[in-house]
Amino acid sequence: MVALLDRPQYQDIIQSVNGLILYAPCDDRSGSIVDTKLGTSRGAVSGTITYGARSSTPRAGTSSLQFTAQSGARVSGTNTNLSTSATAVWSFFAWVLMPTAVTQNGSCLFGWGNPVQVVGNKRYFLRFNSRVYFWGDAQDVQATVDYDVGRPQLIAATRASSGLITVYKNGVNVGSQTRTLSTANQAWEFARRPYFGSAAELTAHISNFGVVNRTMTAQELRWLYDEGVG
Repeated sequence: MVALLDRPQYQDIIQSVNGLILYAPCDDRSGSIVDTKLGTSRGAVSGTITYGARSSTPRAGTSSLQFTAQSGARVSGTNTNLSTSATAVWSFFAWVLMPTAVTQNGSCLFGWGNPVQVVGNKRYFLRFNSRVYFWGDAQDVQATVDYDVGRPQLIAATRASSGLITVYKNGVNVGSQTRTLSTANQAWEFARRPYFGSAAELTAHISNFGVVNRTMTAQELRWLYDEGVG
């Protein structure tokens, strides 16, 4: 067995993923900027966000961005590698820690897409009641499981060329449906406030956000999870 200290750092593991086009570890914030590891895209910070909160995940990183339901607390950037096509294949993921039980609907975690209300133009994860929930704007996939409370989890979604969107929690398929998406834009964001009135500000820790330009397998996502907690 390879000793823990001899194994690659978790960031290196993620950066070895074939087709990775955007990666924000969330462990290197300078002033009002969250650095990304690919290209020149960096995330602009607005509002009150705590940096350096421990994710309590041994290898996925000891730092994260902590959102505490503060109005206007966001991280946003633009990455020209993100596909705008309605038919593009992709995968995206992040480590999430929910410190408290969900009490309100609609908190937006991470993803990319247009801020205006157009059916199918978003690729985001929401905190909807207690369920893991992919938000495509009326082209959604609600998982069969809840977010864990007080324990880090790797949340991911993939899109296949058939239009099948699959939601994963810790590398396990927890829901899939064929959905018809529309054109997106190249703006990525954490804790974006959805346009619907019942949406709540986000309370969560987020780290290791990545986007891949292909459909990742369950085995790959499970590997990322296992390496993150190993």
